[in-house]
Amino acid sequence: MNYCHLIESSGTGTLQVTINLANEQSKNRNHSVTVIYSKRKSTPKNFKENFNKNVNLILVDMSNVFKIIIAMFILLKLLNKIKPNVLFLHSSIAGAVGRLACFFSKKKNFSFIYTSRNFFFEYFRF
Repeated sequence: MNYCHLIESSGTGTLQVTINLANEQSKNRNHSVTVIYSKRKSTPKNFKENFNKNVNLILVDMSNVFKIIIAMFILLKLLNKIKPNVLFLHSSIAGAVGRLACFFSKKKNFSFIYTSRNFFFEYFRF
């Protein structure tokens, strides 16, 4: 089973949830786990140390609108290479970028799971 996680907001609770899921999934030797992430100011400097050594980490810059558009094309190439069975989309930007990449991906028979953490709405109430 190939698992892939896309995380744009690699800080606070979203990062911790991704670490927990990826580490648990990577315990099975038959599973391949990849985390595609972007850094923010809130990203801990040593966050890589929290992942098991058999979790593949790939940095894709999603720090502004232009880079998010480029990230969609990079993610599309990565998905075609990784061929995940399940793609986990953590956060709103990861959800949008990941869903677009899924739509254009050559591999059409994988599932994606989008989870909104809603941290944005806790700080900016409308």
